[in-house]
Order: sequence, then C-alpha cells, then structure tokens
Amino acid sequence: MSRGGTRNPIHLAAISAVARGPAFVVPVLIAAAFGAGRNTDAYFLAYAAVQFLIGTLAQGIEQSVVPFAAHAIRHDEGAARAYLDRAARGAVVFGSASWLIGVPIFVFATRGALRWQALQYSLLFTPLALSWCAAAIFAGALVSQWRIGISTGSLLWRGLGACIGIGLIPFGGSLWSVAIGLGIGEIYRVWWLRSHLYTGVGSKESRHAEPLRQLAAAAGAQILASAAIAVAPVVERLMASSLGIGSVSRLEYAMRLLMVPSVLFDGAIVPLLLARWTEQIAADRRPPARGEVLRTVGEGFVLAFAIGVVLAIFAPALVHLLLAHGRFAPEDEAVVATTLRYLSLAFVANMTAQMLERHYIATTRNQVLAALSLARAVIRIAIAWSLLSSLGLPAFAVGFAISDVAYVAALIGLLRAPSKAAQPAELR
Repeated sequence: MSRGGTRNPIHLAAISAVARGPAFVVPVLIAAAFGAGRNTDAYFLAYAAVQFLIGTLAQGIEQSVVPFAAHAIRHDEGAARAYLDRAARGAVVFGSASWLIGVPIFVFATRGALRWQALQYSLLFTPLALSWCAAAIFAGALVSQWRIGISTGSLLWRGLGACIGIGLIPFGGSLWSVAIGLGIGEIYRVWWLRSHLYTGVGSKESRHAEPLRQLAAAAGAQILASAAIAVAPVVERLMASSLGIGSVSRLEYAMRLLMVPSVLFDGAIVPLLLARWTEQIAADRRPPARGEVLRTVGEGFVLAFAIGVVLAIFAPALVHLLLAHGRFAPEDEAVVATTLRYLSLAFVANMTAQMLERHYIATTRNQVLAALSLARAVIRIAIAWSLLSSLGLPAFAVGFAISDVAYVAALIGLLRAPSKAAQPAELR
C-alpha cells in the first residue's frame, strides 16, 4: 500500500485544526444563540452520554486496531478488506448494544427536571453513535498506513453536519437539528473513510480469513481504559448540575475551549508517534528502547508546558473573544475563564499521558492502560467531589490535573522495552 500521507506535524496540525474547526465553532454558536440554561444543559448531558458510551468505545477501537490493520494490510491486502469490514460491522453491533443498555441508565441518573429532554436528545444522537463505531475501524486503519491527515481530516464531515443544523435555526431548527446534523455528517464520514482506505489496498480476493478475536481482546482492554477515564466527565457533568442551572453548560464550554491548544497533539504528534512505533515494531519486531521513548515524550512535554503557560495567561481573553457574544452573560464568562485557567494545568499532564499511552498501545499492553485508567478516574472524581463545595467548577479541573499527573508517573514507572514485541499474528 502506498503511504502517501504527510509526516509533517505542522501540516497535520493544520489539517486537524480545519477538521475540528466546525466542532469548535458549534458550541460557540450555541452559546450565542441559547446561552446557558436548561435546554443547553440537557443537550450537553446527552452529548456527554454519546462521548462516554460510544466515544470511548470508538476511541478504544480506533487506537487498538492500528497494529492489527498494519499487520493485515502488510501480509494480505485482499484479506485485509474483508477483515476490516467484518471488524466495522462487529463494532456497530457492539456499539448498538452499549447504546441500548446505557441510555436508559444515563437518563435515570439525570436530574428529574432534565430527564425527559436528555432522553429526547439521546434518541436524536443515535445515528451519530452507531456510525462513529464503524468510522473508528477505518480511521485507525488509515493511521496504520501513515495516512493520518485523511483520518483526522474526516472529522470535518461530522462538524459540517452540525453547522448545517445550526444554520437551520432561523428556519425553525434548534438544538435538535444540530444533533441530527451530527449524525448525517458521521454517516458520510464512514463512507469517506472507507473509500479512501481502500483506494490504496489491493482488491484481490483471498480465502484466508483473519480471526477477530485478537483485535477484540485488545480493543476490549483499550475500551475499558478509555471508559474508565471517560466516565469521569459524565460524572462531573452530573455533579455540576448540582451547582445550579447553566453549570453543566459552563463546564462544557471550558472543556471545548481546551480543544484549541490540543490540536497539535491530538491531530499530529500523538498519531504520528503511534504510527511510528507501530511501524518500527512491525518491521523490526522490537519496540523502541525505554530511553528513546522518554526522550521523545520529554520533547513533547516541553512543548505542552509552553502551550499550557500561554493558555493560563490568556484564558480570560480567549473566553471573551470566543464566547462573550449574544446571550452569553458576563457571569458565565468569568466562571468559564477561571475554569479554563485551571484546565491549563491538566492540559500539560494529559498531552504527556497521551504520548506515553501510544507506546503501550503499539506494544499491545492495553491491559496495563485499563488498570491504570481505572485508578486515574477514581482519583479524578474523588478530588473533584472533595473540592466542589469550596471551588465550584474549577474543582473539576483540579481533579483532572492531579489524576493525570499521577497517571503519567505510573506510565513512566511501568515503561519497559521487551526484547520482542508481540505481533498480531503471533497472538493467536
């Protein structure tokens, strides 16, 4: 397969910024059109359910499929097509079960005043939820072939769908049209990803059928790791609802603004490290040395620290520039700015953790991530709960930061370089 994708992190960051632009703009437009109230709280609570029930599943699948897709395409391109299509169908089936079971539990846990609205928005998010599962397989396979720009750039379609939904507001649309637009955009994203992946994969038929059980085991462990930490934002939003109407929306706005400095890592540095270490293991059957990993991650940490300092200094200005419009009140602006300033600390630790995690994923040590992530989530929620009455919304940022610092320390402590890395074909 041709690996024509760019490896330039600046180029990839630019692609990621453009692709994530609509997703960033939509909350800003929602803030201007609806402010922070009961309706926006219900919308963001339902979207938090999508992020937790499906986003963590899709994230775990997208990350864990990378070494398996690389192996399948390298050794039998004809069989790789059938393998990835079967994996996508399996992901949708598993996602459907998770959604059907999880939504009633989520709605039951929501405050009574928001319960019915949250259920309505959850139902509207169903097309987004199921399509996201299939997209994860093809997005991860593209990363395995260094076509990271195509994988990351595909997020543009989801965001454009949401923007179309926003555009319908003057014609009778509302937050419901945004939810539907997200689903339509994600359905198109699945087709777009699959089409681009298979333009570079041979179509010759193969009788060999690679079993999915190894991928399922790795994905299961990675999903547990993602779910363990992703449950924290859901619990945090439920906790935030106790602070009064609008608190969930304010927390969501602050978290979304964190997307701005995260683009360089999420869209470039982190996937590049995963592709690089996966390719190295596939070619040499040996993972990179521990010192090499720490040097690479150390360079990324310096960059993350510099960005975090800038974010902390300019947080109030950023919030004023992007959110202080329409019905977004001055008291909303003050709370979001303070929360974002605290989140700059969490940003540095989180970006460092993401880089270290890619070494564990490339070496299929997903079980280690699952165990550590559980402790990480417990620490994050416990700290936020203990500080909620005294700090308010910034308590969530403090819990986020401390838990991720502890997580990074554990990842470094358990980092090792085995003499031989397990290959997907050898795990049967």
